[in-house]
Amino acid sequence: MSEVLRRYAANPDTSTIHSKGLDVLGWLERPSTQPDDEYLVSAPVSPALIGLTQLMHYVVMCRTLDLTPGQVRSHFVAATGHSQGIISAAVIAASSSWESFYQNAERGLGLLFWLGTRAQQVYPATTLNPVILQDSLNHNEGTPSPMLAITHLRYADVVQHVELTNSHLPEDRRISIALVNGPRSCVCTGPPQSLYGLNLRLRKLKAPSGADQSRIPFSKRHLKISTRFLPVTVPFHSVYLKAATDLIAQDIEKYQLRFDGMDLAIPLLATDTGADLRDHSNISLEMIAQTCNRTAYWVKSTAVPDVTHILDFGPGGVSGIGSLTNRNKEGTGVRIVFAGALTGTRKNISYKPALFDSRPESVQYSPDWSRDFRPQLVRTTCDDQLHIETRMSRLLGKPPLMVAGMTPSTVSSKFVAAVLNS
Repeated sequence: MSEVLRRYAANPDTSTIHSKGLDVLGWLERPSTQPDDEYLVSAPVSPALIGLTQLMHYVVMCRTLDLTPGQVRSHFVAATGHSQGIISAAVIAASSSWESFYQNAERGLGLLFWLGTRAQQVYPATTLNPVILQDSLNHNEGTPSPMLAITHLRYADVVQHVELTNSHLPEDRRISIALVNGPRSCVCTGPPQSLYGLNLRLRKLKAPSGADQSRIPFSKRHLKISTRFLPVTVPFHSVYLKAATDLIAQDIEKYQLRFDGMDLAIPLLATDTGADLRDHSNISLEMIAQTCNRTAYWVKSTAVPDVTHILDFGPGGVSGIGSLTNRNKEGTGVRIVFAGALTGTRKNISYKPALFDSRPESVQYSPDWSRDFRPQLVRTTCDDQLHIETRMSRLLGKPPLMVAGMTPSTVSSKFVAAVLNS
């Protein structure tokens, strides 16, 4: 699969943008030839490297279990991916044998290669104002880039701040929300200087680092939000890459990179709606449009009923999308398995070795709060009466009702006494 990327990077149409090539196997065999990090995280290189890593984790799992890709796939109810990860998911969903897997992997890597390459061609890197760069670095917010991650701020509030920022910008410099990763986790996209303006607005709302706000009224506290520029070089999931989508459509036909809905044995869930993509005749173009131009809603993509485990093949490990998915799924009975991480310290998450343990008793499940803590009706033998049972009532032997009785109470003590006596 490495050879596929090396050949694409040597294409006369792209050799200038891939100035250091894309010979992954050569880099591994001769570490001294490996390019610098700036080159590796650039859009023409990074998507293909991430996709290759995801697919290799899947190969390792299948080979270790001595199963074909189709046999492993039969245990999945659906496949999806975060942003560009949907292309790797399509490879898995379409592969029934080793032969078909490697054919589909070549198509998937081709899509990822042209995705990053065309995106960079239509959105060339620009030089940052040194003052802006230094200011962001001084506040530990990273180097200003076309994508800004915002956490611990509600989606509705992010929308409001984006709209306020755009009200001061010309139409061709405006920003938008690229990824909605969770209720309080978003990524905005657009020109780096415009995102810097949004970041300045949010910085005014942040609580100072290490500040103790315990004695400040809640309504007057600064927000504990976090903002950081992502190490990317193009504004994915935005209108700025519309021209890239048109170019990649031509590449799909030229290099025969089309995935057809008929090829998929399991649902492939869209990043923007969570809908099954098998009804599309040209899934490749649909995935490109989702990654280049549309906002991704990760909660919708992972809203699959009756799922017990989600496997994350990404290279991010505990810092990747798996941890974010784990927060979204907390208390729902869904356990995240880091298929790309050998070890970890978090006990509420499983790691790669769990995939290779065939003992039924070794399978770990996450708690489902709606099942484990739901009230139940029970009939007591002493009086043959129905009672509401919860974990609290079973522990205390009292009705499942708690009344705050602190002193001084926030309401009249007579009111508290009346509630207790009622």
